[in-house]
Amino acid sequence: MTVNHLGGNLNVAGFRVTAGLFDAHGERTDNLGASIGVGRALTETVDASLTYFTSTSGRGPASGSFAATFRQTLGPRLTLVQIATHASGQTSLKFGGSFLSNPVAVGIDYQTVYAPFRVGNPFVQAITLHVRVLIRNVPLQVATFTTPTGRTRYMVSGSQSWYRSPGGSGSAPDTIRLARYLIQGRVIEENGRPVPGAVLRISGEFVLTDSAGQFFLRVKKAAPCRIEVATDEFPGPGYFQVTSAPGSVVPATDDTSVPITIRVRRSDRPH
Repeated sequence: MTVNHLGGNLNVAGFRVTAGLFDAHGERTDNLGASIGVGRALTETVDASLTYFTSTSGRGPASGSFAATFRQTLGPRLTLVQIATHASGQTSLKFGGSFLSNPVAVGIDYQTVYAPFRVGNPFVQAITLHVRVLIRNVPLQVATFTTPTGRTRYMVSGSQSWYRSPGGSGSAPDTIRLARYLIQGRVIEENGRPVPGAVLRISGEFVLTDSAGQFFLRVKKAAPCRIEVATDEFPGPGYFQVTSAPGSVVPATDDTSVPITIRVRRSDRPH
């Protein structure tokens, strides 16, 4: 099975125009799909978009669907999203959003993914869940992903490190203590959409955002740290421009750390 994807986006007079082309070939599946959408920020806190998806297969008739998304940013910690979809003569309405705090971050969103092994319309509305909980300095994460058949699967991950003290082979392992002070936040577009894979440089350390646009870094001292946004290293097609970001941030302990917000917007040329 091979899947080819070609996509792009363009900003024109305040509107975002996106398009994609999908081509899948396999022993039992040959499918050609396409998507085109337009979006715009209605106010400083509300964004709307409309996308049309269509596909044709050698085994059946062409299929098409619409997805309308309304996203509202209620503050630096809370974002709400409503998605209306119309496919096969039926309309459905879904709700989601994200909440960011310390030490818990929760995001529930929906996105249309291309599932070439799915019977019928290969464009499926899939839930994207991301939960991060910090338990005694150990980050525990729960996230979802979509299989090529269109099914949603869950994965859980966590990390912790130990080392053996140099006192001898018989000594017990000691837990590595994490740095006391924390810097955390999110990188989002002006419409509140998270930017995964965004690259930041914080006091010389490179940090990447996760699928929910979140990042964190631990440091030993509570001294101000300079923040640089490396927009030229962001993934995906197109370019980004920073519209709002602090020049520096003061690290704090887990119980007093306040997440910062970095806002960017898409551009049709590098800056």
